[in-house]
Amino acid sequence: MRILLVSGIGMGWQCAKALLEKKMGLVSIFSLPESMSGRSGYKDFSELGRKYGIEVHKYEDINCNESISKIKQVAPDLILVIGWSGIIGEEILKIPKKGVIGHHPTLLPKHRGNAPIPWTLINGLAKSGVTLFYLEKEIDNGGIAGQKEFNVDFSDDASSLYSKATEATVSLLLETLPKIEKGILKPVAQDRMRASRWGKRKPEDGIMDWNSMSIYLYNWIRGLAHPYPGAFTFLGDKKLIVWKARISESKKNGKPGEVLSTGGGITVKTGDGAILVEKVQLEGGDEVEAAEFVKKHGITAGTILG
Repeated sequence: MRILLVSGIGMGWQCAKALLEKKMGLVSIFSLPESMSGRSGYKDFSELGRKYGIEVHKYEDINCNESISKIKQVAPDLILVIGWSGIIGEEILKIPKKGVIGHHPTLLPKHRGNAPIPWTLINGLAKSGVTLFYLEKEIDNGGIAGQKEFNVDFSDDASSLYSKATEATVSLLLETLPKIEKGILKPVAQDRMRASRWGKRKPEDGIMDWNSMSIYLYNWIRGLAHPYPGAFTFLGDKKLIVWKARISESKKNGKPGEVLSTGGGITVKTGDGAILVEKVQLEGGDEVEAAEFVKKHGITAGTILG
């Protein structure tokens, strides 16, 4: 079975690597150009392609005439799409005889839509998973080819959850692709009555509201951690990204956004308690431990963030 992969992210890169190592029929990769390297989770597939001797084509628009022509030349039996933010057009959907398999890091039909890993953590889910499904004209609606569930721990952030989703996706692919090749896979229709959808997120949506409860801010920070743009507040007129924090036991009084203490980090008052900020990055600077940041910038109790 000739497989063509469409992906521009690290999760897709790991899947490609696994398929190439297992010699499971990956013959071509369509990825994003370096000009789009600012996208969350971006990964360059060029070196992987050179190592295994397969072509890597780079297109910002997968549905452009040149891309479609190249895909037809490859003549894939199956197209696999992982982490591609654009819609795959109908002309491409018609090319492979075994269909086009999409990927979504939730358990469809729940939580269709954008930014599934951040939303999983922001909403405090205890379980999630990954889904392989057949792409159709309607987004996230096709028959389910396979699913794999995993736990979401309270200590997880976007980076660790991304790793869990990647591992689950690789495992699911290795289980599912042989069934597709043999023609024995029976897709399961999604129950539209149980479908839900998460909205699109932009970097500017990461701003923190210190009036929120501590648990919400904790989930907000971990949900927007690497490889995403980060939750942020302001120190004066400069953006301050908060990469890591935990809920504090501090009972000190103050107003939301006020620094309560700087021992072992930066303890900041929230709407119902406090959080201990452990890793930050000031606009234009490097990511550093909060204790180091306190010394460098003279943060003291009473400093106001936001």
